[in-house]
Amino acid sequence: MHTTHYSLLTKLTDNHPQTWQEFSLVYKPMISNWLKSYPLQAADIEDLTQEIMLFVLENGDSFEHNGRIGAFRNWLRSVTFNICRNYLRKTKPQTHENLTHLTLLLEQLEDPQSNQSYLFNLAHDRVIVQILLKNLVEHFQAETIEIFKLHVIDEMSAADTAVKMNVSVASVHVAKSRVLRRLRQDAEGWLDELHLV
Repeated sequence: MHTTHYSLLTKLTDNHPQTWQEFSLVYKPMISNWLKSYPLQAADIEDLTQEIMLFVLENGDSFEHNGRIGAFRNWLRSVTFNICRNYLRKTKPQTHENLTHLTLLLEQLEDPQSNQSYLFNLAHDRVIVQILLKNLVEHFQAETIEIFKLHVIDEMSAADTAVKMNVSVASVHVAKSRVLRRLRQDAEGWLDELHLV
């Protein structure tokens, strides 16, 4: 079954526990890993991640797809910014020696053209690619998908991928090309572009 972002969110707001588990398995690590790039303590990252995920669960129905590519991604980025900003307002400055730096980074996140927004979008797009790859199992051999993951997602060189998978370098390039072509078809309406290559 082809999972779309919009239908996934619709199922979330309709209280489908299995859908929430699927969503959480994908998005919780994405948000947590992204927050680790900020000068935050591990406990703060965990608290913020939980708060963001809870907000999505309880307020997903407030998201209205405007038909534009990246609509959910932008909504999630806005949610993340607002929750982090509120966190900073409640936190005493002396508990964070890097508070000024963190504040500047969050201000950049508010700007959709900033590098912080680009990095957030990149992290999100990687999540979407992981979801889409799961839907390609019936279209490609497992080896082809694994070659793609190693070479494109894990950024292993074509030569190293070829050695690891015991195939030729040409086979690595063919696998990358075939899977990317299909991903771009399936990603239509999800991503502005695949930022992986």
